[in-house]
Amino acid sequence: MIIKLIISLSNPGIKYLFTRHNIGTWYIYKIINIYKKYFKKKRNLNNFLGKITYFNNIIYLFIPNIYMNINYLQIINIINYYKIDISNIIIIHDDLDLFPGIIKFQKNGYHGGHNGLKEFIYKIKNNNFMRIRIGIGRPKKINKISKFVLSYPLKYEKFLINTSINVLINYTKIFFKKKDINILKKINYFKIN
Repeated sequence: MIIKLIISLSNPGIKYLFTRHNIGTWYIYKIINIYKKYFKKKRNLNNFLGKITYFNNIIYLFIPNIYMNINYLQIINIINYYKIDISNIIIIHDDLDLFPGIIKFQKNGYHGGHNGLKEFIYKIKNNNFMRIRIGIGRPKKINKISKFVLSYPLKYEKFLINTSINVLINYTKIFFKKKDINILKKINYFKIN
């Protein structure tokens, strides 16, 4: 299985960068930093794009530059522009149903109420893509979810999340080298004690 595009679901700007909802973006920035790459602003696509090349295999790293519930607009543009099949993308996103420090690889599956993911699946009418869910936990009161995802993790949560992202980075580096998706499948329910 070939990966051609890794996407983080996110909200734009520094205001949201370190919030729970933008955890996928934390991962993308770490990958870019490790491989000493940089993002280019694609004027014709109005978003941020980086790329890593391995043995003539290009993997694009993509952060939408619009709000979460309309991320799909730029994701669809990127997929069409580079002619990438939906089965060759991974979407990284936060997940309320997983505790901080837990990450899970998934192929297909339900959107789980995540607005960015829900809108994307609805628009393309296809869920045949891979995703990596990064746990952020859930607030006690259901009516506090919007505020919760747009706020900063507590200190111990941030530690757990960053540690799990670092584990994910290590798996990603091995995956880039071996090009074997089974490597990413091994991250399922990794938990920091």
